Amino acid sequence: MEPEPYAYQKLLADQHQIRVLHVRAATTWHEEIFCHLTTVSLEDSPQFEALSYVWGDAKDTLSIQLEGGVFPVTRNLEAAIRRLRMKTEERVIWIDQLCINQADIVEKSIQVVMMPRIYKSCKEVILWLGEIEAINEITVEDALISETNVQGVAAAGMAMVQEFASEKHVHEISCFQLINESTIITSPDYAIRLEGLREYIAKQSNRNSGIMHTSLEKLFKCGKELVEAYTWLLPTSERQLIKVSEVASSRVDHGSILFDLLRSTRARKASDDRDKVYSVLGLVTTWLAATPIVPDYTLSTLQLYAQVTEHIITSMSGSLFVLACNHLCRPGIPSWVHDWAGEDHTDYPYENGWADIMWGMYNASSKVPATFKRHKDSILLVDGYYIDRIVATGDPMEVHDWKSSVPIWDSWTAMTGVDKDPHQPYVTGGDINNALWRCLVGNVAFTGQSSDPAQAFPYGKLTQKHYSAYEAWKKEIRTAVEGQWMLSMETAAVYMAAAITARHRRLFMTEKGYLGMGPLTTAVGDEVYVLLGSNVPFVTRTAAPPTDDGIEPLDLSIKTYTLTGECYLQGVMDGEILLDPKFRKETIALC
Repeated sequence: MEPEPYAYQKLLADQHQIRVLHVRAATTWHEEIFCHLTTVSLEDSPQFEALSYVWGDAKDTLSIQLEGGVFPVTRNLEAAIRRLRMKTEERVIWIDQLCINQADIVEKSIQVVMMPRIYKSCKEVILWLGEIEAINEITVEDALISETNVQGVAAAGMAMVQEFASEKHVHEISCFQLINESTIITSPDYAIRLEGLREYIAKQSNRNSGIMHTSLEKLFKCGKELVEAYTWLLPTSERQLIKVSEVASSRVDHGSILFDLLRSTRARKASDDRDKVYSVLGLVTTWLAATPIVPDYTLSTLQLYAQVTEHIITSMSGSLFVLACNHLCRPGIPSWVHDWAGEDHTDYPYENGWADIMWGMYNASSKVPATFKRHKDSILLVDGYYIDRIVATGDPMEVHDWKSSVPIWDSWTAMTGVDKDPHQPYVTGGDINNALWRCLVGNVAFTGQSSDPAQAFPYGKLTQKHYSAYEAWKKEIRTAVEGQWMLSMETAAVYMAAAITARHRRLFMTEKGYLGMGPLTTAVGDEVYVLLGSNVPFVTRTAAPPTDDGIEPLDLSIKTYTLTGECYLQGVMDGEILLDPKFRKETIALC
């Protein structure tokens, strides 16, 4: 017989009420966990601790005793409570999984808004990293023979983490109570829940624990140094590092906008996809011209992500940059909606794409802001200019060295006819050979790092003086060996730019003769648009309008597309289309 669900008493939001969990003391490790909840008001300055942890698999649960009844909690939380309970006195902790009625979406939305205050009001934040497997035995003393040796610092950090693998209560673990400094190291098997970032920032101005040891500071130093300079020392599976310092310094010195925070935490995990957004709202310091986003668990993931995408476009003064950085949409998410929970399983996860890096080099829409309107949750109406239809695509430049790029490059020269007649005229002027080599690098050249911060971006506009580097590049890729990416300095202006513009992309040609570089999924029949608010054109694909219940039918004159992705198109990257009367503005629907 299924146990009756716990009957939560209503909280009074106007009195800033929360629940706190009282964990009964236990003298032995294996005793059953007994707890009860009480309601307190933050206005009364209650004394409690707060737990930050990762939920883990919501279906993998164990039971605890809550006020005489059985209450299921995730396995990871059960382990945290078991380890945290004291031997002789009860412990009072705020834990969202228990202290918020997860079945009450109205309460949940209100309590999430209160979280920054909850974490500021508690006397200590405890960060639970999860149970980890034992690691090689090493003492802190042995590891720190040389404090300047980064391997020694790393080993010291690992020695401290090792304590977590023992069956000890928290008061027996010298390095457990934690949040301070600037970096956190996690076990490879667990990700820190995103709320930990917000909680960390909240506690910086209100920390009174005093439980901090030199060895723990070494742990943080280890994380900071490994992130900034020594990640090559650890295998990929052990590089579970979060640079909280970057978020903190941005928040204090420059102000943080939602889009930047979402991008910086993109690879972090959340049990609820909506918490990818809600977990960072407490770090936003400026909403610019847009209406603030507030937690609302009555919204579906799609509804929230559509709202956030619209918010970002508005906050960035009508820029469609958010659409150009959207490469991880899962099935069921409209192509224009930035899917913050989409995961990258490629060989180069979360690597910045061409548009992420080169966006500022172009001005396809002449800095005219986007004209857009969200139609329900699935459709975005935008204004733009139709350019042309794609009639040919080259082999994808899906390679891992220059040697393997040779046959792809040869196929591109054959597709364009450059191998037979390099002087055939190009649609916007010049010849096809000139168009091809500029397309290869996105009309950009690598210029090298500058010591001047104002000129730190190492790329500039391509000029004819770089043509000799292009000719040298064509020769050097034919003599490159397997695994070789570095070529001679003579070719650096070209190969460093081509590695960004052409790698993991494919060449295409349109009906009128335009050459472009688009996403790997670019196909014959796709159409190219310059959308207002975008520095670069987009490859689009004709689609049927959504037929979901509740979506009003569109005007039949409005064409409907999905976004294939952003592209380079030779001859239209500097606003030429808006000055040419042959091209007319139209409204299209993205779905």
